[in-house]
Amino acid sequence: MTANNYYYGDIVLFPSTRVMVDFAPCNGQLLPINDNTALFSLIGTQYGGNGTTNFALPDFRGITPTGLPLTGTTFQQEVGVVTGQEQVTLVAANLPQHTHSRPSQFALTVNATTEDADLQVPAEGSFMATSVHPQGVQVSTYAPSGTQLDTALNTVTGATGSVSVSSAGASVPFSIMQPYTGMGFFICIDGLYPQLP
Repeated sequence: MTANNYYYGDIVLFPSTRVMVDFAPCNGQLLPINDNTALFSLIGTQYGGNGTTNFALPDFRGITPTGLPLTGTTFQQEVGVVTGQEQVTLVAANLPQHTHSRPSQFALTVNATTEDADLQVPAEGSFMATSVHPQGVQVSTYAPSGTQLDTALNTVTGATGSVSVSSAGASVPFSIMQPYTGMGFFICIDGLYPQLP
C-alpha cells in the first residue's frame, strides 16, 4: 500500500505492526519539522512536540479514538487530548445513597431458680439463684446447669447504645476496559495535500 490515494494525516488501521510505505506508526514519536513541513502544517503540535524543531504524531497505543466534535453531550474533549483510565477504584462517594438500619430495642431473658445458690462464679448454663450469705462467707449467686428452672424473669427492653459501622474492603482497582483486539494505527506522512476551506 502506498500513499498515492491518501492525504497527509490520513490514519488507517492495519492488521499488522509492519510499517507501510509513506506511513508511520501512530506511536507518539517526534518528527523533525524540516522534513515533514506538509504534515506539520496540518496537525501542528496538537499531539506534542516543541513546535520549533519537532512535532509529535498521535499515539494510539492502547488508546481508543473518539469522534469530534461532541455536540449535545456533557462530555468535553479536544483534539489531541488524552483522557480516561483503564482502571478505577470505587470510593464511598461512588455508592448510591443508602441507610444502615439497627434495632431500636433489645430483648433480654434471665433464667432463675428459687434453689440455693452454690456458685460464686457463673458457668455456662448456670441460673440466677437464691443468695446464700452466712456470716463471714462469700455470697453465692448462681446455681449449676441442670438445676430445676422455676421461672424466666420478665423480658427487659430498652434503647440500644451507639452503633459503630466500620469500613470493609481492600480498595482494589478493577478494569473498566471494553472488549478489544489489537491492530496497528498508521498515519500518512507523504501523500496528497488536502484542500481545506
